[in-house]
Amino acid sequence: MYTRSKGFISGLAVALCLGMVVCGAQAATKSTSGHGKPSKLPRFPASWHGHLPGEKGVNPQRAGEEMSPQGASYVDMTGAVSQCPTSNAEVDQAVDGSYVYEAWIGCSDSAGHPGIGFARSTDGGRTFGPSTVMPGSTPGWVGDIYVGGSWDPAVAVAPDGTLYVAYMVYSVTKNTAGQNVWRNSPLVAVSFDHGETFPQVTILPVPPIGDFGDGYGNWGDRDWIAVGHDGTVYVTWDYGPRADQIGFLCDPTGSCAFSGGDFNAVIQKSVDGGQTWTMPTAISPGFPYGGAYMGRIVVEPDGTLGVLYWGHDTDPSTLAVSNGTEYFTSSIDGGTTWSAPVAVGPGAGTIALPTWWIDGSLAVDSAGTLYAAWDTQNGTDDIGWLASSTDGGQTWSAPIEVTSGPGENLLSVIAAGPGDVFVAWQTPNTPEGYATFLRRFSLSGGWTTPANKISPAYGDPGIWPGDTFGLSTLQGIVPAVVLSWGSAIHGNPVSEIYSSVVTLPPYTEKFHDDAGTSTVCIDSATGACQWTEDNGRVYTGTVEVYNGGTMFWSEPGASQYVYIYYDPNNHMAWGYLYDYSTYDYSSLFDSNTLDNPPGCGVAQPPL
Repeated sequence: MYTRSKGFISGLAVALCLGMVVCGAQAATKSTSGHGKPSKLPRFPASWHGHLPGEKGVNPQRAGEEMSPQGASYVDMTGAVSQCPTSNAEVDQAVDGSYVYEAWIGCSDSAGHPGIGFARSTDGGRTFGPSTVMPGSTPGWVGDIYVGGSWDPAVAVAPDGTLYVAYMVYSVTKNTAGQNVWRNSPLVAVSFDHGETFPQVTILPVPPIGDFGDGYGNWGDRDWIAVGHDGTVYVTWDYGPRADQIGFLCDPTGSCAFSGGDFNAVIQKSVDGGQTWTMPTAISPGFPYGGAYMGRIVVEPDGTLGVLYWGHDTDPSTLAVSNGTEYFTSSIDGGTTWSAPVAVGPGAGTIALPTWWIDGSLAVDSAGTLYAAWDTQNGTDDIGWLASSTDGGQTWSAPIEVTSGPGENLLSVIAAGPGDVFVAWQTPNTPEGYATFLRRFSLSGGWTTPANKISPAYGDPGIWPGDTFGLSTLQGIVPAVVLSWGSAIHGNPVSEIYSSVVTLPPYTEKFHDDAGTSTVCIDSATGACQWTEDNGRVYTGTVEVYNGGTMFWSEPGASQYVYIYYDPNNHMAWGYLYDYSTYDYSSLFDSNTLDNPPGCGVAQPPL
């Protein structure tokens, strides 16, 4: 969302306000050298002043410092991802096998203009490479379009491994009167080599902008990105035809919410790998006064698009909005048409207008069950909620309380497996400041773990950590979570991005041989492994899991050796057991782990 700390106008905005503003209707021409700014820039509307970000202090603490988890043996490692000496906040994340990608607001170019930072891990989030600045996120030219700054990154990976990083940018365009104005729209950068380079950068188109005066163009804010099973790329974002109709409600240490305006959740798509894009079309009804934004998007197993957005009733005469509610809608034709919106958990209360963080998260598991997480306010407390839908979002379960307290609860949810999710939240509802928590929930058993504090140090509640954080599942025999967040710790005057790899026991996984010759069950809470042959012979032992999927079992003094490899992307497992004392050999090939019953099944002896 728009913020004082990060703003929808970043970096160059401050310089523009300090003397680079030029008013006039001449074209924004590119210099012959291909460098520098356009000869004429539109000025920023007067109402935007005060919402432009100030320069952040230099971080005296070098990033990359590894921190030891405090009393949490399930946390593999916690360390700093960002390595930029400026403020780093509002991170988003995606996982592709052992690759973990992080993008956030922060990292400056050589001129000191902040942009979008990026880093990747090639070992499942345990270590991260250097931080880089995403192309087109700092002032400069993207083709023939001049970009002034950026905010709000989002990350997604295609089935073929292509990496997409989207972020909002403001750029110079002409309105219908031929005047230079600022256009707000997403930019999508594409990598074909797992984030080493981003050779393809495209600014998404917007409809013609009318003559609204005072440098106003269209309004735009928080983008999200997803990729379909066929490689179609979808971007949702918040769009308003007229930025002059936006009213701000800003928090002194957070972001800005909105008191009124022409808010709409819209979608654009690309069928050629992000090279060209459709024009935005409305997801929410009532365009252009739909009162909707923050449209989180997922692609369901059958290809249906699901979107959870934050909707407000809008007064058509004043454009003032009321308190908000989460709504779900879906599309079976690639975003051309959308189902009637369904309110999610309306009995849980409403979202107050000053709510400045991203309120609403959406996930889908491999069985097609949808999960929504969000928070509401009742005047004294902020309450986090979780709800699920097993019928494609037509109906939703009664909301379950996740957490509550006087301060904000920024929630995120991600699938762990069929009927099983991880829920995380970041909150200042502790005496010490900001903390990030993780918990596990199953449809059959409810909460299966307590709330675990993952962040090892508390963040300064007066320093903005961002409106989002990263949460992804590392699939394997024992699913793990990569969790990333922004925080200003140990007296640091600015926020940094930190990351942890977390396993929350208990978890059981069952593999069944296609020919019925053997069944294997693993319990991550104890590391116990049980191999049962079709003749009833049972072997038990303790396993070690490597790389999220490969496990070995050969205990000191034991006569058995076990090797299993689990491929979570193709839902297959294979391996063997060999007993040196009896020469007994047993093999396993499970071509579809999704059709196995959950847990170890009642027919198996207890572990």
